[in-house]
Amino acid sequence: SLSGAVVSDPTPVTVAGTSSEVVMKTFTFFPHELHVGMCIRIIANGIISDDGVRVCILTLAGTGGDLATMTSTAASASNAPWNLEWYGIVSSLGAGGDIESQAKGSINRVNKDSANSATVAVDTTSSFTVSLSADWNGSQAGNTISVRQWIIEILW
Repeated sequence: SLSGAVVSDPTPVTVAGTSSEVVMKTFTFFPHELHVGMCIRIIANGIISDDGVRVCILTLAGTGGDLATMTSTAASASNAPWNLEWYGIVSSLGAGGDIESQAKGSINRVNKDSANSATVAVDTTSSFTVSLSADWNGSQAGNTISVRQWIIEILW
């Protein structure tokens, strides 16, 4: 019954305004490491600069599917803050396991919460990798998004 931070990564990663998805951060849980009732919190924070025409899609994904997505609003911004806070509670184990998932966040001070409409499938008998990626909807060299903090915690 461990609890506390399992990742605390302050290394900035920046994605320039290209129209292809780029993974910025990842973390892998070992097989059988997840347990019923385990609460996982993932916090990511950074900055975004936008020309006001294009949007950026941030995706927090787990092995097997997306956990949360946030799409920026096309608005001129320079080093504007963004943040994402995701909570997952393991509700069942095995090859057909589930995580109850909810996320809240904002980009350039506009709320971009991710509603919970269904559990997320997870095979707890295999490794479970979470990743944060960014994808701009068009190329523009001046558009950038950076993740500056990546924190993963187990809450008991």
